[in-house]
Amino acid sequence: MLVGGSSDPIAALVALKGSSVGNEEMDLTTWIPRSQVNLATTCPCCVGWREMHAGWMGVQCTRQGGQVSLLYLPHVPLGGDLSAISMVTTLHSLYLLDTGLTGDLASLSQMTRLNDLDLTETNVHGDLSALSDLPLQNIWLSK
Repeated sequence: MLVGGSSDPIAALVALKGSSVGNEEMDLTTWIPRSQVNLATTCPCCVGWREMHAGWMGVQCTRQGGQVSLLYLPHVPLGGDLSAISMVTTLHSLYLLDTGLTGDLASLSQMTRLNDLDLTETNVHGDLSALSDLPLQNIWLSK
């Protein structure tokens, strides 16, 4: 289950991994907490920072050692609440379609760089006006 409220974006991503099972195309076993192995594999913006299929699967960054800018986890069963990743405010693109997430859209209101949002086939709810201050260009929301 996801745990919200983390002030560390990496901790928020590890919490998002939670009890996910993954699938053949998107295996989250590459998401390893810092305490378990060396920094090169525990940093989403280190090895494979600009590729979604190297380093941390489904994660892209602004530059090596930079900030997480894209999260692409379609069809990965993620239990829990969307608020768990609310501290990853550097995201430009968030694709969590068909993940089983729940929560309120308002939890994303601090993601001031968010351009693309896909929460199709999730249990996320709330008033879209909560995101009116974001620079969203593309939004996909449906059940």
